[in-house]
Amino acid sequence: MTIQPRIDQELHKLVQSKKTEDEKKRELSKRIEARLDHSGRLFFVRKGAPVDPRRMSPTDRVNVDDIYDLGRPAKRQRFLQLAKSPKYKGPLLLAEGDSWFEYPFAKDLIKYAGEKYAVLSLARAGDTWANILDEDRDPPKKYSDGTLQGLTHNLDKPEIRRKFNFVMLSAGGNDLIGQLINCVYEFDPHRSEDQYIKHQGPGGFDAVLGLVAQEYRDSVKSVTDRGANVILHTYDYPNPVSGGEYIGRRFEHDLHFPMGAVALMRRVVNQMIDLFHKELAAIANASKGRVLLVDLRNTIGTSDYLNGPDSRWWYDEMHGNRQGFGRLWKRMDAELMKIF
Repeated sequence: MTIQPRIDQELHKLVQSKKTEDEKKRELSKRIEARLDHSGRLFFVRKGAPVDPRRMSPTDRVNVDDIYDLGRPAKRQRFLQLAKSPKYKGPLLLAEGDSWFEYPFAKDLIKYAGEKYAVLSLARAGDTWANILDEDRDPPKKYSDGTLQGLTHNLDKPEIRRKFNFVMLSAGGNDLIGQLINCVYEFDPHRSEDQYIKHQGPGGFDAVLGLVAQEYRDSVKSVTDRGANVILHTYDYPNPVSGGEYIGRRFEHDLHFPMGAVALMRRVVNQMIDLFHKELAAIANASKGRVLLVDLRNTIGTSDYLNGPDSRWWYDEMHGNRQGFGRLWKRMDAELMKIF
């Protein structure tokens, strides 16, 4: 018989407690941190666990599934409250995506959105496109809070008998960061700083980004064919740091970049974000007005790779803190108000 580690028991009890979502997130941020495995999949460990996975003990890793979508129950409750209210005249939105929509350590974009709009969230921290598409397979399944899984399942059978007007998508970041070591050349002092992206090859950046873009195109078509419009967003420029859990360690440990070469890391990942934006812009431009693209670059991140972003808005290398996501939401909502 396998005995559940004590930290798992404590965190499961915390997640299931009657504390507010903010209280739970504050406690989680003190107890655990996020990591990526070699395939790019997100997992959680206790605070201060060894950086090298080979040195981790079974009690270092946290196995509490509900942490990945901690905020969904409260978001669902808020959605139903607004959607069923005769006073609410706004749009119905369906949101699917990753940790920018469902983040266990800070108030995320959909939490902000739900304060103003009726948004049903399907998002889960760490989700890749493969995870998102898998949730739409038959037979339909439900999350632990009763929310139906899958974009098309929800579009075809909306819970409150009213069709969704818009679908918000936030995906691809985990697909790209998971393949980072295959998409970037190892450090070479003789290589031009503008030539570190490995474009060619079956596992190269162009192939990975191409697959992400194709998943976007297929999903956009599936959504618009069902009568809803689509809202996409770019990620902001990241905030890599030396030894960082998502980016810094991969550059330094796997790609042998010098310790502290943060400006070069920023330059490389910023170029990736610009290419990602270019693909999404092409999808929006070809949609005949059915797709809105919200460009979030230079909101809490910066194209100034030499000096880097203001650390006051960041929780880690890839995510804003509460104030950071607030700034991102303010910029996003300014674009949404033009169409709602």
